[in-house]
Formats: sequence, C-alpha cells, structure tokens
Amino acid sequence: LTGDAKYLEPLPRALAYLQRSRLSDGTLSRYYELQTNRPLYMTRRGRAYTLTYDDADLPDHYGWKQVSRLAAIEAAYQRARSGDRTPPAPATDKADRQVKQVIDQLDSQGRWVSTYDGARLVGQPKMSPRQPYLSSAVFSRNLELLSAYLSATK
Repeated sequence: LTGDAKYLEPLPRALAYLQRSRLSDGTLSRYYELQTNRPLYMTRRGRAYTLTYDDADLPDHYGWKQVSRLAAIEAAYQRARSGDRTPPAPATDKADRQVKQVIDQLDSQGRWVSTYDGARLVGQPKMSPRQPYLSSAVFSRNLELLSAYLSATK
C-alpha cells in the first residue's frame, strides 16, 4: 500500500515459489525441506516424534497443512502494482460483534483465561477439571481476529 517498488519487487518470485510448492489438494505444507522443497511432517508414537515426508498419519494438534491464500495475495499484489491505494474494506457488523466479544472475555489483568474441561492438552501438565489456564491457541486465535479487524479499519 505504500507504493514503494522495493516492497513489490520480490513478490512475483515469492508467489511463483509458493505456487510451485502447493500440494495436490491445493494447500501448502507448514514446512519444506531445504534444497529439495519436499513437504516435511512429523508423526507421533507415544511421546516420540519422527520426521517424515508422509502425511498419512499426522498428529491432529498442529496445522501441518495450510489453506493457500495465494489468489488473494496475487490480487492484492496486482492492485498495489497498478497503483490502487484503496484501503481494505471496512469491518462488518459481525466483525464488530466478534471483537467486542473477544475484548469482553479479557479478565481484570487483560488475559483470556480458559477453564480445563478434560480435553487433552499437548505439552501441558495434567490439570484438574475446571482449573483455569492460559491457552496459546485461544491467545493466537483472538490476536489474529483483533489484528485483522485493526487492519481492516485503519
């Protein structure tokens, strides 16, 4: 959006690389091997993780594959390259409600506190039911929502 060519110059190469890296289902792997660009994954047996190229038996607690947003990135690049400086669309009423809800969920110390409900938590110590804790997944989801909202309303 700055119009500075130095920020736009590397994008065609990056987009071409990501297009070449797409998996057969159109997604992108979270990790790729250096030199070969083969998608990398991990399998889990008990507490042990093993590096693999096979995506047939992935643990479900991690986003090994990501939805490709390359079409939207390409469109934004083309708009910027053509000189279109139109700001992002304003936030919707739904986004306003979601942001208000997320902010209302903050405790008096500005944290999103979750309550343990018995579900398995990877990497977490064992907890008693109803024990409060801070969830990195909740934090990440809420921060992503708030960041997108701010980007759309600036």
